[in-house]
Amino acid sequence: MTIKKTISKLLLVLLMLCSAALYSQEGGQSGNANGQPLQKQKYYCKYCGMEYSTVRDLTANWCRNHPLGKNGYKHELYEGSVKAQYTCKYCGMVYRDLLNLTRNICQRNPAGKGKNHEPAL
Repeated sequence: MTIKKTISKLLLVLLMLCSAALYSQEGGQSGNANGQPLQKQKYYCKYCGMEYSTVRDLTANWCRNHPLGKNGYKHELYEGSVKAQYTCKYCGMVYRDLLNLTRNICQRNPAGKGKNHEPAL
């Protein structure tokens, strides 16, 4: 197992532990202190922009835009914040959501021609 995959898995475990701790601090309630409903957390793949409701669902599915190939590689968690617009870290192009950003080809991606944009954190 590569160091990158090991670090990625450790970050996912840490994120899941933090989510569980936050849920238990709230007493499993589905609202905040003002009685307003909590907004559900959304998790995105950094390579294709697919949205999932849990990290487990995200990392259990195959990613069509993974830089190492379509077959055998799963989604990886986008660790940035939710924004009104997303910028490519290689060329600076701006898109309104991760899905559109990662669907388009980036001419400056160092992985080579035909590779997609990647979001800047």
